[in-house]
Amino acid sequence: MKTRRTRSLLLIAAVLHGLVYMLLLPPWMGEDEPWHLEYAHHISTGHAPWGGVEMYGAEREEDDDRRLMPLSQLQVRRRIGGLSTGEIRDTQARIIQSMRDEDFFRRVDFAPWHGGATNFDQIQDAFTATHQPPLYYALAALIMKVSGADGPLEELRHVRWLGFACYLAMIALTLSLARLVTKDLAVVALAGFVCAWLPMHARQAAVVNNDVLAKVVGGALLLAGAYQLSIKQGRLSLASVLTLLVLIVFAFATKTTTLACVVCAGFAYVAAPARGDAGKTLLAALACGGVLALGYGYWRYMHSPSLPTNWEDMSERIGRGLSTTNLEELWRTSIGAFNWYSRDLPSGLSSALLFMASLIFLGALWRIYSPKRSDRVMLLMCFAAVLAQVAMITVRGVSAGRYLFPVLPAIAVLAAVGMNALGPIMTRKRVVSGLVIGLIAYDAVFLWRGLLVEQYLVWGD
Repeated sequence: MKTRRTRSLLLIAAVLHGLVYMLLLPPWMGEDEPWHLEYAHHISTGHAPWGGVEMYGAEREEDDDRRLMPLSQLQVRRRIGGLSTGEIRDTQARIIQSMRDEDFFRRVDFAPWHGGATNFDQIQDAFTATHQPPLYYALAALIMKVSGADGPLEELRHVRWLGFACYLAMIALTLSLARLVTKDLAVVALAGFVCAWLPMHARQAAVVNNDVLAKVVGGALLLAGAYQLSIKQGRLSLASVLTLLVLIVFAFATKTTTLACVVCAGFAYVAAPARGDAGKTLLAALACGGVLALGYGYWRYMHSPSLPTNWEDMSERIGRGLSTTNLEELWRTSIGAFNWYSRDLPSGLSSALLFMASLIFLGALWRIYSPKRSDRVMLLMCFAAVLAQVAMITVRGVSAGRYLFPVLPAIAVLAAVGMNALGPIMTRKRVVSGLVIGLIAYDAVFLWRGLLVEQYLVWGD
């Protein structure tokens, strides 16, 4: 890590690794890709992600909007302005035909319609992506327009390159955060490798989903907060405050899963200069609070189901989020679940990974007590970010491993630091080599079992 050449080699290896996933993941096999592509397609044809027609029920059955269109299409009409019924229906029909041509209905266990499906309600009832904030979809629509993509399959393949760029950006963010956390360059390199070779993250290099952009915005927020904590004089510049505000706006315009990163970065900005310029500290605190309030109001206006609507709803979500079933779902979709999460890694591998992750977590905790060339404050921030993200997932009441990825740089840094703390008997070289070999073996099993066997060699039950 002392030279650009070493960093470049790591990034080149990551590029090749990401390209393998790009080539192997079949079309439409990223979770919820049809709905995300539908949203981006409508924006690419010149429609705004606001100003739609509200849905109405009625006392008389014949006046109920649900008699006009399937619920998934009514939701699209509700949130995207200027769309005709025919446009919505035709877009879903063309996407479904492409899914059928690419064997989607034989690959996904819970979608048994081999033929005859004409709308998205027949795949997943009353679901839509159009409640999501519009930034990712605007970028995807721009790619569609610039590339001249024609048809759903071509649009899908072009927009997947955005996920690939986000995958590489996360590795760069992880390396930058690790340099602030530790002076040990071997640990810095290891953190970058963990981020690059974590299979479910690498798989996102080939997925059309706004989670790929959310993780970059979240990682950038964590890096901005860590940078402020690293400044010795403890003063905020106007440029740093503006940077934070821009990142917060990007976060609110991308996905609710970035909220924990917003809170952590805002706290770091307020805490870092506490011994310095009180006026700028107050300015940063007020600005963060104002943007948080505006963001929450915007998400509520967009009818986002990610946010609880009242205390009763929040209590119910927390109960679901803390349930054993939900925590198991978070774990299995973090380490490897395929065919839209309907198939898993071998149970023995899952148990071994859980045991290893527990050891690494304990090692990272030990490094807070005994930092050894690491910054204790930075380590605490990484732990706080991970815990805050888990808390947000709990409040949402629905688990998926990709919801953790906005704090992936912090997870990768803690994994590298924790692994390096596992026992005085082991030398650093053996520890680093062991983790690298283990990740490569894990990735090989994931590629074989998840992308080759499950996606290509196994059909149906």
